[in-house]
Amino acid sequence: MSTAHRFNVDVTNPGQFLACCGILELANCLELADCLNGEATGYFDNNAFVTAFDPCAIMRTVVNVNVDARQMSPQEFDGRFASAAKPKTSTTIDPIKIGAPFDFEIDWWLKPRASTEFKTWSGDKQIPSKILQSLLIAISEIIQKRTMTDPEIMNHLFTSHSELSAQPFYFDGVHSRHPRDIGFSIADLKSVILPHCACTEFLAFVGLQRFEPRPTEIRSAYQYWSWHTPLPVNIAAAVAYGHIPAISPSRFVFSVSNRDDYHKQFSAAKRSTNV
Repeated sequence: MSTAHRFNVDVTNPGQFLACCGILELANCLELADCLNGEATGYFDNNAFVTAFDPCAIMRTVVNVNVDARQMSPQEFDGRFASAAKPKTSTTIDPIKIGAPFDFEIDWWLKPRASTEFKTWSGDKQIPSKILQSLLIAISEIIQKRTMTDPEIMNHLFTSHSELSAQPFYFDGVHSRHPRDIGFSIADLKSVILPHCACTEFLAFVGLQRFEPRPTEIRSAYQYWSWHTPLPVNIAAAVAYGHIPAISPSRFVFSVSNRDDYHKQFSAAKRSTNV
């Protein structure tokens, strides 16, 4: 039997929920590559996410692999996303590739609905590659400098706020900032650096590849379901979308709002009656 590992999460924070989905996705990649110690399953237990694999070992691995944009030709884009609107520049259509041993490609923001609903960034200066590199540097510094046990590191990664060299994705619903909160628009000041939770932002970006939140009847409002029994990533994704209500008793609703004229953010979620 695999050893259980747990770390604290706030399931009402859509960024942290998606981050748990993201680390489950990365564990699945390692299991497929036959290099995972444990089983690629996980579940939510009150204010914790419990896994049958060592999540800290995965984070130690991911900060040491190549994570960058992969050039996509216009022909490949047309073949994969025929119904999506073509981006204006080639840099915005490059998917992200997480290198071996994960060998995982991320392109969710190129899908027709996700490109307008969950894509929170805008402009060449905040393309995913640049943001991800900034997040990985911050994660690596936490892992390397903290003299903690691995469970303590995971808890710290989900609560630690680092100064980033690029603005984040703003998936972290609790810690997203609006210009009125700080007195000015950060979009107008290139030199402004504010602390953010790098681990939540990075893993949520990974999680959105498979765990896309489900729309509600309200515009810009979305929902997801947690689960309380160990599940592999493919079944967990179906549960999180509300397809298996028998094992997904907890439903959460959040919104995606505008931070300014060019950027969006995820709000904190509210627990709602299951439907």
